[in-house]
Amino acid sequence: MQLNLAVGGPNTPFTGKTNPDDSVLPQKFYVDYVRVYTKPAPTETALDRTGWTVTTSPVTGTPGNMLDGNLSTRWTTGTNMASGQYFVVDMKAAKSFNKIVMDSTGSNNDYARGYQVYVSNDGANWGSAVASGTGTGPVISASFGSVSARYVKVVQTGSASNWWSVHEFNVYTSGGGTGAALNRTGWTAATSPVTGTPANMLDGDMATRWTTGTDMVPGQYVTVDMKSSKTFNKLVLDCTGSNNDYARGYQVFVSNDGTNWGSAVASGTGTGPVITVNFAAQNARYIKVVQTGSATYWWSIRELNVYN
Repeated sequence: MQLNLAVGGPNTPFTGKTNPDDSVLPQKFYVDYVRVYTKPAPTETALDRTGWTVTTSPVTGTPGNMLDGNLSTRWTTGTNMASGQYFVVDMKAAKSFNKIVMDSTGSNNDYARGYQVYVSNDGANWGSAVASGTGTGPVISASFGSVSARYVKVVQTGSASNWWSVHEFNVYTSGGGTGAALNRTGWTAATSPVTGTPANMLDGDMATRWTTGTDMVPGQYVTVDMKSSKTFNKLVLDCTGSNNDYARGYQVFVSNDGTNWGSAVASGTGTGPVITVNFAAQNARYIKVVQTGSATYWWSIRELNVYN
């Protein structure tokens, strides 16, 4: 909510005091009108879960079911709810988010009776819970101050004679960009090794590609010059059509001068021809993607897109 006060109209000039001695209370002033505005709620966006993995305790069922987009599948403890059961989601790179949703629709009585949410960048050090609460139905939403982390851990803290089941687990971010691909007009790309036609990854044509022309080894890279600073928080590498040529590992760096790169803003492991990399919003001119894995396939990119 925003509040706007109009003080001191033409007939009631406001001098900042109504008594020669400011220390005399009460002081008076006149308000001509008050306006109250509502601000639209920030847009919430579910993060892309491509490549995410999950582990659980107890080790039962198929944990990946909570990330498959299919409400007819589930992960379940297979035993009554007891305090201390948990699952850990590895998002493969640090992401900014402020909400998680656990959906057990279809197993409506299997919702967590209590929960705590933790985050971590190394999967070992968790700190204090960023959220906690009591479940009251099959869809549990937990909102908290925005955090940037790679791992999310949800601990079930209640007890019940029902199993704990999760059909779908989603992580959300709010506010920020539009989710649209940036206009690549005028962009250029350079590569190491210097092979093929780097511009093919920016031409909008999935029939063309850039490729190393040699087996994947750590240290190969592409650098994209967007010609001016842009704000962005997602990168997509697409080698569909050369389906085995995806980066086996990657690190993403950004720079404003093409020389000083700092630490990686994201890193992860490729698992298929479309690699989606989310990270906290950056403002930079250059993007560098370093291939960190090894394979007997070439590294190829048919299209590289950047999103805000």
